[in-house]
Amino acid sequence: MQVTPVVPPLAANVDLILLKKWPWCGILCFAVMKHVMLAIYLSLQAILSTVHDQAEQRAGYMYNPDMVALVFFLLSSIHVSSIVHVAWKLGCCPRRLSPPAIRQNKVKPKATIDRANSMSSVLASPKWIILFNLVEIICQSYEGILLASKVSDRTIVGFYIVLVVLHAILTPLLFVFRHSMAKVLFTNVLLSWISLALSCLIHLFCLILPLLHYKFIDSNVARDPLWLTKFVLYVQYNTVTTPVDFGAKSVMQLGALVTLWRLQAVGIKYFSKPPDRQEIATNSAIAGTTATSKRVHRGLSIYLACSVLWGVGLFGSLLQALWIRQPCPPTCQAALMNLWDSTCQCMFVHVNCVQTNSQDVDSALQTSQLGVKLYAIQVSQCDLVDGIANATMHQFPALSYVSIQFTKTKAWDGQLPNSISFFTASDNMFATVPAILDRELPPSLVSLSFSHQPMATSPVIPQSWKVLSRLEMTNVNLSAFVNFTGFSLVTLRIANNNLTQWPPSIMAMPSLLELDISGNALQILPWKYVVDSPPSLLRLCGNPVQGLNRSELFPVYQKLQSASCLPVCAPQCFPYMVGNYVCDLACFNAACGYDAGDCQAFAFT
Repeated sequence: MQVTPVVPPLAANVDLILLKKWPWCGILCFAVMKHVMLAIYLSLQAILSTVHDQAEQRAGYMYNPDMVALVFFLLSSIHVSSIVHVAWKLGCCPRRLSPPAIRQNKVKPKATIDRANSMSSVLASPKWIILFNLVEIICQSYEGILLASKVSDRTIVGFYIVLVVLHAILTPLLFVFRHSMAKVLFTNVLLSWISLALSCLIHLFCLILPLLHYKFIDSNVARDPLWLTKFVLYVQYNTVTTPVDFGAKSVMQLGALVTLWRLQAVGIKYFSKPPDRQEIATNSAIAGTTATSKRVHRGLSIYLACSVLWGVGLFGSLLQALWIRQPCPPTCQAALMNLWDSTCQCMFVHVNCVQTNSQDVDSALQTSQLGVKLYAIQVSQCDLVDGIANATMHQFPALSYVSIQFTKTKAWDGQLPNSISFFTASDNMFATVPAILDRELPPSLVSLSFSHQPMATSPVIPQSWKVLSRLEMTNVNLSAFVNFTGFSLVTLRIANNNLTQWPPSIMAMPSLLELDISGNALQILPWKYVVDSPPSLLRLCGNPVQGLNRSELFPVYQKLQSASCLPVCAPQCFPYMVGNYVCDLACFNAACGYDAGDCQAFAFT
């Protein structure tokens, strides 16, 4: 008697598409694209780790940037070699063969299980899939909660949390319901897209590209306190800051790499010879049977329930963070969207006494209104005769930026918090260096701007300022005999000080990358220094320089002038000062376009 062949039925008509070659080509294209995106992301991370100057590394609390760059470059090269491997495999693959005829015997369960092994790269052991998804959801949730606690951009945080929620809720669909092979593949590809967005795409477009713009196109954007607050916090979140963080990020990238290898192995296998109907039906049946049997397993049931409940709970906390929370005061320019915390957690506050119609600055800077995570304080157009009270600043343990501009401050005693990284005092009424800056400074201080002060005599730079990487002393009657010996500055701005001689100690700073000595009275320049070893950015605008009759000197000086000094729209307002995110009163006029909006935050009339 002839035995009728038993072929398991296809689980769905959608499985028929897997008989064709193009779905497997699409899977390979997706794997290659993911390799490309991760390689670009890791390479950019490595490049940024190496090109950050000393000040940026300190402000971002970067951990061992050279080692981080090396590991990221290595991971990026592995992704590139994987792309080459795919191309080589496809080039060496045999041509598509005709599917063998179905044997005239009954398919036994054992034979079915053996055939199922051919799809092990797609339908791997459920235990390992569950464990992998569990670890991945835990890591993604941790990163999402950490992102919400550090980054003040509501759009980025909201999008990130929504993707984590989708991952947590969609994953159980692979185990609960009976699926066709095509649906399993589609769901895995969708989850892989979500994983790619969480590990790479969001940070690539929201952080890495803006940082590349800052680093290579317009570095002045970092002088905007609002931009600085948002992106320094994002950098601190995304950058490797500790050995533990370094290990966690490396392991996550390795996990993404292993997942891609499994995906591309399946694509390569079936691209040359797509599965036949029996193989598809067999794997679909195995998927359905596995799901049905596992559904009654208590451990699996607990995992599935917890995953869905966690996704729902996380989404509920996102809604609460968006709409059910204590409102921040109008002075708060950037606030966190903390999960499970309904209080205001302001990160950047700008107290403008003209806008608030109150001169009581201390009452506007209270933790009861702003929270305890405040990162930046800016005070403008206030009397503030004695500066911000010491107790007011020290109630914020994470305070890193303090700025007072256009105030009547004459003296300021106290001690800067140990967390301070950036300090600005501009357009005040200081006759001398205030006491708060004339004592031991916190080692975390990276940048100090002390400018436009009515000083009758040249200020003496304290030795404690050697901790700085960036220093600006514009229009403070600085003497040519100012001593920068022992300083390791990256940026030095000493414009508009009526200097008649070039301070010789400047030439002893090999770390100097930017020097602005414009608007002085320099007639003689150290040409050997200017021609042979100048900083990367040197500005000499508005100096009555002599000795330009030598043919080799005039082109150098002319190039420096044309780069940032001409044409002048108003006295003491050079082109580089317009639109540089710093409010310069010399440029706040119609001829200079009212400083291209740099003074807009102060609401001048």
